[in-house]
Amino acid sequence: MILEECAVFAKMLAAGLAAGVFARFLHLLGSASSSARIFCDALIAAETGAAYFLSLYFSAGGVFRLYSLAAFSFGVFLSISLLLRFSPLLRRLAARAISPLLKGYRKVETSLEKRLRPLLEKREARRRKRRGKRAETRAKREEARLRKKKISLEKRSAKSGSRRVEIEH
Repeated sequence: MILEECAVFAKMLAAGLAAGVFARFLHLLGSASSSARIFCDALIAAETGAAYFLSLYFSAGGVFRLYSLAAFSFGVFLSISLLLRFSPLLRRLAARAISPLLKGYRKVETSLEKRLRPLLEKREARRRKRRGKRAETRAKREEARLRKKKISLEKRSAKSGSRRVEIEH
């Protein structure tokens, strides 16, 4: 009986450690911008809650025990504090692992850019052509509207002038 309870405690502690590591990873992803921060904070809360209930279900059969919550919380706290303590070392290791990937990504990006540049230039030329046609059409419509307005003003002045002439006679 006691061994089973100790196993539940150890499983919940391990689940808390794993959830804390994943939460710290999401925290690092969220440091890109304020909108990413909001999104990642919501993901951290959802991930931690889901990890707790899933680990509770699989380790204790879904039976809530207060020490399981304490073990999980302690695991999250422990993993985050250890990751903060060793963060300079982890950053150096991550930089060594990621820098070759970034170099390869930049090579692929430049080759794709070279291949896509003619297509993008053609698309931009078509856009400029369409914009020019639209501008011409707008100018013609405006000219026709002004011509129509001028004619209607001339008709009004002619009508009002003829009425004045009739009144004077």
